[in-house]
Amino acid sequence: YPYGCVEQTMDSFLPDLLVWRVLKEQGIKVPWLEKELPKMVQRGLARLYRFQHEDGGWGWWEDDETDLWMTSLVVRGLAEAKRTGFDVSEVALAKGIKAIEEMLSKGWRNRDSDTVAFALFALARTGAKIPTLERPKLFVPATLPSPQQQLVLNEIASRCSPYGLAFLTLALHEWQRPEAKQLAERLLRTSIALKGELRWSVRGSTRMRRWTTDDETTAWALLALMRTGAIDEELAAETVKGLLQNRKGDGWV
Repeated sequence: YPYGCVEQTMDSFLPDLLVWRVLKEQGIKVPWLEKELPKMVQRGLARLYRFQHEDGGWGWWEDDETDLWMTSLVVRGLAEAKRTGFDVSEVALAKGIKAIEEMLSKGWRNRDSDTVAFALFALARTGAKIPTLERPKLFVPATLPSPQQQLVLNEIASRCSPYGLAFLTLALHEWQRPEAKQLAERLLRTSIALKGELRWSVRGSTRMRRWTTDDETTAWALLALMRTGAIDEELAAETVKGLLQNRKGDGWV
C-alpha cells in the first residue's frame, strides 16, 4: 500500500486480526505468523491512533474532514481487535464511538443509508447501546425501543441496498432486537437464485456501489442470514462454493 492512508491501513489491519483469530480458534500452529502477526497488529493500531482527529473520528488522513464511513470502519476494527484479545486504547475507542453517535444524531436522513447501517453495525460490535437517532416526544427509557425508533429503523432499512441491509441485520442481531429476523427475511427476498446458490447485487443509487462488489455484498448478506438462522445449511454451503469459484488469484475483484 503505497500511500498508507487510513483505508489502506485497515485493508491490512483487519485481515491480520482475522488470520490471528483463525489460528487461535482452530489451534493452528504457524510459528512465524504467531511471532509476526501481533507486531503487525500493534503497528496498525499505532498508525490508527495517530490518524484520529480531534473530534474522535477518522478521515483518510490526519488533517482531512472526518468521514462517517471511515470512522465506522476504524471503530469496527478496534472492536474486533479488542474481541480478539489485543489491548486497545479505551480512550480512542470511546472517542470514536462518540463521533459516530454525534454524526448520526446530526442528520442521519441526509446520509447514505448503507453508510448509516454500517455505522450502526460498528457501534453494535463495540458493545455500545443502540443510539437514539431522534429524541422521542415522550420520555422512553433508553433500554426500551420506542415507536419512533422503530419508524427510524424501518426508514433506514427501506433506503438500504442489500449491502446496507446486511449490516443493519447484523447490528440488530448484535443488539438482540427481534427486528433482525424480519430484516433477514427481507434480505433473503432481495437475493438472486442461481443454480442452487444465492447472489446479491449492490447496483442502485447507493454510493457504496463504487466501493464494493457483488461478491462482497453476497458474503455480508450470507453472514447476516447465517447469524439469524434465516438460511439452511445446504443453501449456505452452495453460496459459499459460488463465492470461492469467483475468486481471482489471491482474492476477489
